[in-house]
Amino acid sequence: MAIVNFNLFGFSFQQGLAHLRASFDAAAAALAREVTAAHDAVKAYVQFVEAGGEEIGEWDYDGTRIWDQEQVLEFEAETMESAAMALRNAFAVAIYHHWERMARIWTGANPDAGHAELVKQTLARGYTIDPGLERVRYLANLLKHDKKNWAEKLHAGWPEILPRLPALAHRRSGWSEAVKLSED
Repeated sequence: MAIVNFNLFGFSFQQGLAHLRASFDAAAAALAREVTAAHDAVKAYVQFVEAGGEEIGEWDYDGTRIWDQEQVLEFEAETMESAAMALRNAFAVAIYHHWERMARIWTGANPDAGHAELVKQTLARGYTIDPGLERVRYLANLLKHDKKNWAEKLHAGWPEILPRLPALAHRRSGWSEAVKLSED
């Protein structure tokens, strides 16, 4: 009789990652279209005005601009870009939490078991762990909790994601804003 070496837990973990990636790709593509459209709207408005079209906006009595349509459109483009970064951040956290949940299942660990215990029990069962998992933990915790200690750990362990620590010595939040994730 042939021995079937199939790990249902591994398959389930892999499938979950594949579904998260497919969901991310669909959402990221939709936001990318929105970002492109927003930048195109800025260009179209500028070209319209340069071609002699009437500016849309508000100016005070001495002609100082209070706001104009170009500013509004640029703000919309920036908002879309911020949404794209928020999406990347959310999926980074979701991926780490997917690993945590699956590790609790395949190890039978206590629901309160922390990262170190999950790693220990996972390895004890003969499952491998990517060497970069600890860095992903730092990233997920910085994005969730926005604390200096996670920023310092991420900066030290994964400087490609957090190349510099923000100058926030006396602040309690804002640490995660320096994280710049690509879609990859």
